[in-house]
Parts: sequence; structure tokens; C-alpha cells
Amino acid sequence: MLTIHIDDAQLEQRIIEKAKSIGQTAQEFLRDLAVRETTKKDKLPFEIPRLDYRNHISIIDYDIEDEEELLAEDTSMPLFAHITDSAKYVHDVRRKPRN
Repeated sequence: MLTIHIDDAQLEQRIIEKAKSIGQTAQEFLRDLAVRETTKKDKLPFEIPRLDYRNHISIIDYDIEDEEELLAEDTSMPLFAHITDSAKYVHDVRRKPRN
């Protein structure tokens, strides 16, 4: 067991208010804070840049073939029911040349 002594009344009050705002006692809040801080993983020794998805997307907007249009209009069959391998389907759609 560890006891924490806080001499700063303002800090103590902020801790109590924060704990109440999330529905915990001050002891529970400080325990969770200590657990979270001591189990954090160290930063990687290198930086991974965040990519802007807007620069790396493409809209798939191809003309539908007659067979695909018939399948889409058939209400007795769920959409994409003809696809057995979704990974292959997406791969093929992405590689299909644009018109």
C-alpha cells in the first residue's frame, strides 16, 4: 500500500472534482492514474509520420457491366451475394483500369 501526501489544497480540490466528474473517488482516480502512467509503453525510437488520407484515396466510380446491373436489380438476391472471395474482389476492383 502506498500513501500519497498532497500539501497543495488547490491540487487536492482539482483531483477531487475530476474524480467526481467521472464518477470515482479520489483514491480510485489516483490509482487508475498511477496504473495508466506506469504501464504506458515507451515511445518508439523513430517517428511514424501520419498520412493525410485525403492525399491517398481514390473514388471507385466505374461503369457497371450488364451482368452486374442485373444482379443489382434482382431483389431476391442480397447485394454482393455473388462474391465468394471479398479480398480478391476488392483487389480486382482496385486494379481495374479506369474508363
